[in-house]
Amino acid sequence: MKNLKYLCLALIAMSSSVFAYEKGWSYQNFYAEVEWCKQSIIYPNAQDYIAAGVKAGKSESELRTEAISMVPVFEGVARDMCYCTFNELAKDVPHDEFERGAIVQQYMAIPRCKRSLKEAMDAVKESRGSRRLE
Repeated sequence: MKNLKYLCLALIAMSSSVFAYEKGWSYQNFYAEVEWCKQSIIYPNAQDYIAAGVKAGKSESELRTEAISMVPVFEGVARDMCYCTFNELAKDVPHDEFERGAIVQQYMAIPRCKRSLKEAMDAVKESRGSRRLE
């Protein structure tokens, strides 16, 4: 039993070093980048939603209200993707070497992160809110 305890402690210590974040990342800049990432997904999705509403003949007032009410849905879609993306990116790239752009898209393409986005988008399609424009 005592050996099992030491084995567990060793595994925990090893796993924390294996999954360490690169130099310069703090909870503040990590969170700031996740927030930027979410906005870069939410704003275009809201614009697409409005464009689809215009195409469907909805009024500006109705679309404004609907777009605002859909922000939490877009937030849910973006949240998992962005946390997954920056969790992986911060393990590989020091903060002072990080620049927004193509590298973020590369990390969004990680299968686990792509899968989380797909699952969130599928859930949105199944929700009532996604059928408002039909």
